[in-house]
Amino acid sequence: MDTVLYSAMRECKNYFYEKAKDTSSRKFNSPVVLTGEFVISNGKLTLNPAPIVGQHIRIIGSRVNDGVYLVEDSEITLKDTKDEVFNGKVAFLVVPADFLELVEEIRIFRKAQNPAAGNIASEKIGSNYSYTKSTNADGVAAGWKEVFRSKLHPFRKHFEEEI
Repeated sequence: MDTVLYSAMRECKNYFYEKAKDTSSRKFNSPVVLTGEFVISNGKLTLNPAPIVGQHIRIIGSRVNDGVYLVEDSEITLKDTKDEVFNGKVAFLVVPADFLELVEEIRIFRKAQNPAAGNIASEKIGSNYSYTKSTNADGVAAGWKEVFRSKLHPFRKHFEEEI
């Protein structure tokens, strides 16, 4: 599961659900969601219809695999899953490229944060080097949600879409 992507989507309350295109159906423009019993075995998920390679899916209702995954091959092999049979939903997502680029920026920012430094806003190391982290109103080192708030805003929804 891509935890950074999932966290950013959750923060925005926006999962970019693919919308049904069949205008003859009452489900036109509703999220494309498969419901029922699903099996994940050896990292492979069987779906019919299947998403396309490169598409993201969201698993909902699993005991151990809830989250957002990238479909990397036609066999729907998902990274970091545990074998299970579950009753739930699998939603097809259409994530915009600019959101994925923003998530990559967040990923780089999170890697660059020094967890050992805790909430220290600035630190001097030796006589020739110091650094300063961005801080929030309380003077505490800002997390990714605060640092990227304005960039996440265009993607934000007031309420999570029901599926």
